[in-house]
Amino acid sequence: MPILPIKPKAAADPAIMYRRMLNKLNLDAKEKIETLDFFAPFNTPEKQKELMAIENWKNGQKAAIYNRCFNTRPSFFQRLINFIKK
Repeated sequence: MPILPIKPKAAADPAIMYRRMLNKLNLDAKEKIETLDFFAPFNTPEKQKELMAIENWKNGQKAAIYNRCFNTRPSFFQRLINFIKK
């Protein structure tokens, strides 16, 4: 018999969701850096470019995560329901 995950009935706090998503992002970035270190162990200009690309990717993802957590817009379906309720 499979165990089903427990889903909270209330929406998660945006600050908690933001921290969780940032933690996952940091793990992903760390994994990318470790992979780069494995395949390019020496400090070369190409490796520096790759590290900067990873850092730029991480900063872009941080901005996207912030917008997803704190600047949420209601979906079309939710706006339609709110319009009908009025």
